[in-house]
Amino acid sequence: MLSEESKNKRSKSWTIWGSAQGSGMDYDNVVSATVYVSDMNNFQSMNSAYKGYFNSPHPPARSTVEVQLLRKGTLVEIDLIATE
Repeated sequence: MLSEESKNKRSKSWTIWGSAQGSGMDYDNVVSATVYVSDMNNFQSMNSAYKGYFNSPHPPARSTVEVQLLRKGTLVEIDLIATE
């Protein structure tokens, strides 16, 4: 079961991803991701939520970096690269 924090992350991500879906893409098109976390102690909850987006048992390649200067209140920011 996802925590409220994980659900909030999912909700925000879906909002951002909506513009890519408009062009006919979905999470199966993602080939690479860079994840920025404000605190590596949040890695496990982020990782659980992240895996939930992909149908494949092997999510796309990913780098995870701890960043202290994310926008105020932002716990996780994810850059996705997708191909058609």
